[in-house]
Amino acid sequence: MSLAGFAALAIVAGITALGLSALLRRRLKLPHGEVLYQDLGGRGFRADNLVSNRLHLCGKPDLLIDTGSGVVPLELKQSTIAPRAPEAYDNHRAQLLAYCLLAEEVLGRPVPYGIVRYQGADDRIVRNEAGNREWLIRILNEVSAARLGGEQHRNHHHAGRCCGCGFAGQCGEMLSRTAEGKGRRKAQ
Repeated sequence: MSLAGFAALAIVAGITALGLSALLRRRLKLPHGEVLYQDLGGRGFRADNLVSNRLHLCGKPDLLIDTGSGVVPLELKQSTIAPRAPEAYDNHRAQLLAYCLLAEEVLGRPVPYGIVRYQGADDRIVRNEAGNREWLIRILNEVSAARLGGEQHRNHHHAGRCCGCGFAGQCGEMLSRTAEGKGRRKAQ
């Protein structure tokens, strides 16, 4: 391929990437700013884990956006049942706060807040402030202690939660056995 052909191909690829980025931004109603990171499967990007050895934590936020006043993680949830505004579910709040801490450490930039977006609902803002960080650190410490403490038991009676659990294949207390096609077991 000639240099002129290569240059034309590069220009077309750049324009296509900008167009796809603008389309994604409009479709997702993203906050104004530059998308620094994204882990939305099938979107042509590959995101690596953000890792903090200090916190013993890693994760992949859906999006990190540089708003000019800081980096903002945005987490998109498939749930069509959102909690009462302005709250986020505690597990989603913890996940988003973990992404705030990871982004701060990995990028070395301020992260003032994060956004949880539920389908068909207003965004939930989770502030990256001292009280929320302390709450998350307590949870992380409890998880670390539980890992060291041996066998753990299911702490809920919701079969739907078992369906998406990463430990479902190893759990003797699983409420839902849909992966094996055998229906549901009764809660213990």
